[in-house]
Amino acid sequence: MDERGLMQNKDFLDKIIGGNIAKERILRNMSREELAELMDINVAHLGLIERGKRGVVAHTFYTLWCIFDTPLEGLFDISSETNLEEHFAGGKQLADNRKKIMSLLTYLSEEKIELVVDIIKAINRMETKSKKNVKDKPYDE
Repeated sequence: MDERGLMQNKDFLDKIIGGNIAKERILRNMSREELAELMDINVAHLGLIERGKRGVVAHTFYTLWCIFDTPLEGLFDISSETNLEEHFAGGKQLADNRKKIMSLLTYLSEEKIELVVDIIKAINRMETKSKKNVKDKPYDE
């Protein structure tokens, strides 16, 4: 299918745009809750957008442009269907693992996705706390 045919397929385009919104959010280390709050929509609605189940209207594009401070053309980038290796530090293995996680999240219910987010947040809090404790300890001489 050529590019023109792809652009005429609304469902496909919604999935591309939704996936690119999710990618931009992840690249900025934002939770779905944080982005939804900034967009003034509920988390479930953002989840539907990111999974391509809901289209994006002009106002939403404007809001995303303000939040992401990036050209909106990137949200329409058909070729960006998740070559995340170039966006994530840590090499191919880490990028592959992140792709696997994102793929698995696609099939979870909103409730389970929120549970996964809570787990990841808890891990981040533990890691931050651990780093802070190490930083606060005086060096042995």
